Amino acid sequence: MICREEWITLSDFKGMKSEEGEAGDLDKMADFLKSKAPNAIMIDATAAEPVSEMYATWLKKGVHVVTPNKKVGSGPMARYKECMDNAKASGSLWGYETTVGAGLPIIGTLKKDLLQTG
Repeated sequence: MICREEWITLSDFKGMKSEEGEAGDLDKMADFLKSKAPNAIMIDATAAEPVSEMYATWLKKGVHVVTPNKKVGSGPMARYKECMDNAKASGSLWGYETTVGAGLPIIGTLKKDLLQTG
């Protein structure tokens, strides 16, 4: 069994049997990343609801979140507010963006280009 925390090579992976791994645990992964780097970041490139449900937990732990996932920003207001409150309390950052129409990024355009410039 491979027991290196720092990395795993493609050769190592191809030689492993499925029973050598462990079940995925996004909370445990965030704890591990935070223990290794003060500026840990989770990048969610899914549209998965179970992953979206983790944002508030990650932000509370001080883990930064970057995503194009729209579920938290367009879902229940309580979940959105919890994420915003947790980010503010821990100092973590939540980077999100979405697109409309022909794939044009809209949030950054509205917040930075239009609102902040007057």
